[in-house]
Amino acid sequence: MPDPSAQPTPKLTGPAPAGQSLTPGTCQRILHNKLDRTALPNVQLINWEENVTASGRARDPPLFTIYISDGKFCLACVAGRDVVWQLETYRLRERDEVKVVGYNVWTDPRKKGCYSILIHNLYHVKAHPNRIGRLTYPPNVDFTRSIAYVRLRSLTPTYEWLHVDDQLRLFIAPRVLQGGEANIPVAPREVAPVGGWTFAVGQRLPAYAEDFVIPAHTPLDPNGRVQRGLEHVLWMPGHGWRWGASFAEIQAAQGAHPYNPTTELHFIPNPPAVLRPAQTPPPAPVYRGPLVYPPDAVRPDHNNPAHPGFHVVANIILGHNVDVWVRVTRIESKGSTTDLVVHDASGAIDIVVRASLKPHLTRMRLGRCYQIYNAACVQTRVYCRTFHPVQLSINDTSAVFEIDNPTVPEWVLNPWRLNSLIRGVSNKPIDVWCVVMNTSAIIPGKAKGDATKGWDTPPNLTRCEAWVTDKTFSAVRLMAWDEFPEQLYGRDGEVVLLHNVVMEDGRRDEICLKTLHGLTEILRGQDAPSLADDYNDMVAW
Repeated sequence: MPDPSAQPTPKLTGPAPAGQSLTPGTCQRILHNKLDRTALPNVQLINWEENVTASGRARDPPLFTIYISDGKFCLACVAGRDVVWQLETYRLRERDEVKVVGYNVWTDPRKKGCYSILIHNLYHVKAHPNRIGRLTYPPNVDFTRSIAYVRLRSLTPTYEWLHVDDQLRLFIAPRVLQGGEANIPVAPREVAPVGGWTFAVGQRLPAYAEDFVIPAHTPLDPNGRVQRGLEHVLWMPGHGWRWGASFAEIQAAQGAHPYNPTTELHFIPNPPAVLRPAQTPPPAPVYRGPLVYPPDAVRPDHNNPAHPGFHVVANIILGHNVDVWVRVTRIESKGSTTDLVVHDASGAIDIVVRASLKPHLTRMRLGRCYQIYNAACVQTRVYCRTFHPVQLSINDTSAVFEIDNPTVPEWVLNPWRLNSLIRGVSNKPIDVWCVVMNTSAIIPGKAKGDATKGWDTPPNLTRCEAWVTDKTFSAVRLMAWDEFPEQLYGRDGEVVLLHNVVMEDGRRDEICLKTLHGLTEILRGQDAPSLADDYNDMVAW
């Protein structure tokens, strides 16, 4: 049987379908690296998505996947830095017609028919109300982001080959700093509070308030006017602008979007002559509000002087039940139980949710604060993720209330020095401020899903090795797996925080650091105000 890859690529010729101006055959030419870069073909930007870290922060540099279409086929591509900057500043929108300005395509040596595409720049042609043509991927083709994302650091596109008029249309993003040049001290600053506004019911929003509306959760009626019950808007830290009937109601919703009763109504300018029977409108979604368990439980008033107060996590000991007000940083389902990692301002602790309560607490969310009453203190287990000598158990006599607490920080760091690593705790994450050096090339391995002897869940064997050092002048090997090799590429000499890495002691004469998928993050001082002081100290060193 002849090899399908050896067959010539079919030529897609002929005029564009009526009603649109996309360039036919663009996706096939990009896929097979046969597109003349000076052609500047027209495509439609179908959609995009951002791949973030475990805590929801953007990667450095940001990783956006954009989906472009020529009316027949659709491609998944990694957005270059110039494209990302236009997406972040709202210069490009969904369904816009754009021109492709520069691209690169690579094939994945581990998997036949797998491509990684990097689009350097796009410039806007016109907006379009709908998607054009049919949207299907080319047959027998798969896409990967890792190869193109690695090249995103090393490839700095230039556009001298463009005509001068086309160059004037381009938006160029700031260059990505890497290595030692990225070690720029951060000026600590306090986040200024942002207030709210109240708008007149039945009136249109002023121009400055248009940025307060999230398109997928608009508070306006079909005619674009403010409606009663959604006339107040308030900035909620960590969530953005939220609308409601009052500022108190918005704060009580804790970031949840309100229900707009007019979202199912559509204005029809030319109704059909034939009247059709009215259809039953879909039921309105039920707003359940913050989590409360048991559902009929009444939360004690913690501001009442008679309230005994909440226990400090760092001071919890065995032998009694406790009440805590904590923030959830990890949710891990394990068979019949659920394991949580929570913290307050003093430290972190593990919580196990018993089997009888697991179905009732599935609405618990990462990053949210919960008041937990009557939690039992039990002995810690070897599989616990924190170094606390006690873990908490939520059982049938416990009560849980989702209540925000601004005094609980987003995270509690557990910084370690590289000369103090220990054995026997390979499942407990730590934090390390360090300087990256001697990063190896990315070592390709089997993709996840391929059979691997001795593994129930086939691992991703793609990895890279780096060495890290800190003020103790100790050098420790770092094993980066999964999505982290592409994030370490080109960062030699850069000061970073390895957040939630584990100590691997598989070798007799060495303890190394290892990343964990969905848990580890590589952070800089610019990523959070609380990191600025330690980051500046390492940069000065």
